[in-house]
Amino acid sequence: MPTIRMIDFLSKLNDAYFVVYNTVNIVERSDVQSVIVNTMMQGTDQLLQELEDKRVFYGDIPQKTALKGLLTQRLKDANARKVQEYVPVLLNQNLVMLCTIMEIFFLHILETIMLKEPNVLVGLAQEKRLSLQQVLSLKDYDSIIEKFRSKILDHFSRQGLKEKFKIYENIGLDINKVFDYPTYTDDAQKRLIGYDLSKLSEIFDKRHNIVHKNELPLKELNELAKTKDFFEKIVIKRSILTMDKYAILLDVQDILVHSGYPRDKILPERQRKKEVDN
Repeated sequence: MPTIRMIDFLSKLNDAYFVVYNTVNIVERSDVQSVIVNTMMQGTDQLLQELEDKRVFYGDIPQKTALKGLLTQRLKDANARKVQEYVPVLLNQNLVMLCTIMEIFFLHILETIMLKEPNVLVGLAQEKRLSLQQVLSLKDYDSIIEKFRSKILDHFSRQGLKEKFKIYENIGLDINKVFDYPTYTDDAQKRLIGYDLSKLSEIFDKRHNIVHKNELPLKELNELAKTKDFFEKIVIKRSILTMDKYAILLDVQDILVHSGYPRDKILPERQRKKEVDN
């Protein structure tokens, strides 16, 4: 029986963020930066000696020593500047990773629904065709269904956010409900003002610019933290709304069931009824 891997994806977001959080806190220490720069300078003496041996620069011993000292300092200063740029690079690369995790999550939701409710394939597969040769090459009914499911998932994975959520709407998943926070505390609701579909699109546009335009829009760790928290809210809301509509267990519920916890204490009555009907 398929389950919605809510805890799994929350863990992925958390792990990805804290790798950068811990790295940034280490890299920002001056003593660590000094160690990094010294590491980057390894081999400099040998390089300069080789250049001297090949007569790249001339002069007496004091002049050549002074020149090598100047070049060494220039390289050290350049490496120090590169280390200063580590943080924005780390932040923005992590944003790319967080967005990728979310795309995989959105795909997972669709795949889980299709596994639980194969009938949704009827609406989603209207424009997906299998040739007679493809049908004949498939062994049985399950193989044909799997082929359609694979084509739909491949199509979904190549769409932008807007198109992805249109597909969601076709199977009864209103994306706008994900950004409704009535059960959160007043303070939490205030923090989430403006964190809606437009904000999600804005974040994914930043991801696009990082990857394709070499931009570094994120400058501070707290910007990344807000994005991670926002994504976690989306994972939780989308998972629970999908659970309610399709009576699909969350992974945390599945763990409890397999641990012997009474099933009727986990699933709401409407979900238990759906499972019986199915």
